[in-house]
Amino acid sequence: MLIKLIPAVLLLLLSACGSSGIEGRHALSASETSSEASQDQEQPIIESATAVVITVGQQDFIAKFYENEASEHLMNQMPFTLTMSDLNNNEKYYRFSENLPEMTTERPEIIHEGEIMSWNSHTLVLFYQTFTNSYGGYNRIGVIEDPVGLNEALGAEDLEVIFSLRNPRE
Repeated sequence: MLIKLIPAVLLLLLSACGSSGIEGRHALSASETSSEASQDQEQPIIESATAVVITVGQQDFIAKFYENEASEHLMNQMPFTLTMSDLNNNEKYYRFSENLPEMTTERPEIIHEGEIMSWNSHTLVLFYQTFTNSYGGYNRIGVIEDPVGLNEALGAEDLEVIFSLRNPRE
């Protein structure tokens, strides 16, 4: 009698392991979906009378920064000038010697022209073209309100970019 029960118990155990593996895959898929959905949600923008002015050559672009520690840290350092290098013909970047405040990173599926992010907590990135992205490690810093002309202003060369707070009376 006991010998006849062993195959039934084994079958029951195997089927339980198999369904738990499927549930695990569904749970992973659900968390991935939730993570992707959160990437598309708008970040809260700092609601104040000041905006960030990004100057490239003689052209100014107005940006709004998100309400997070990295954005606030950068705004507290302004004004500053960075020599930004070109990468992939779609972004300018500057690597800081020290990390920005730690934040939860994400992998945005699409990065839009005018977005400002940090990458791996130590690199400030200014995107001047929209593209499909496959890299993670990004933190959202802010966005240029009207990026028209940004691509032309930044070009493919390394250049100086000035970040400053706009006078609230302007």
